[in-house]
Amino acid sequence: MASDKDIRLFLESQIETGREYSIEDITSTATSKLNVPQFRVAQNLCALETEGKVKFYDSDLPDSLEKYLFSQYGIRFQLVVALVAFTAISVFLLPSGPLVYLRYALGTLFMGFLPGYAVTESLYPKENDLTPLETSALSIGLSLTFIPLAALLLNYTPWGIRLDSMLVLISIMTLGLSLVAAWRRFELMGNEKKLKVEK
Repeated sequence: MASDKDIRLFLESQIETGREYSIEDITSTATSKLNVPQFRVAQNLCALETEGKVKFYDSDLPDSLEKYLFSQYGIRFQLVVALVAFTAISVFLLPSGPLVYLRYALGTLFMGFLPGYAVTESLYPKENDLTPLETSALSIGLSLTFIPLAALLLNYTPWGIRLDSMLVLISIMTLGLSLVAAWRRFELMGNEKKLKVEK
């Protein structure tokens, strides 16, 4: 049976700089030629990546913003859209009764977190820019400054500060900023994620 050193040498000899490979193809080739279990080949491939000798990238990326929004990568945008929609539905369909507490919970999330979250995500689109605690704190803080500004803006319009006008304005602003955040994340991942094994 081949040693880890033999597996690594074989893997390095099979990988050409700049070419794209499927991890499955590399591991199956090494498994059949060296007669070793697939998990050992995968461990050595991961070790090569840890050492910086190869890089793994995702090859199944959406190539347009529309595809990105409806793929697994756009889950944040999808969650914001769903929360905004559920809040709007609860405001108009649950004015009283036992489900009014659902309306209160969604309204609190809608007013106290989502606008700031959309701003935070559009300002810091990279995954590791902020910790979850920093994201939450900024989201709440920015929401608390965003809502009075929206109310001030509405005060000088013909619609005034009413439930309907606040709901519409904050929904539009939150969805617009979430779309900006999704676009920035889509642009960032364009250069970073290709399934390529590089030496």
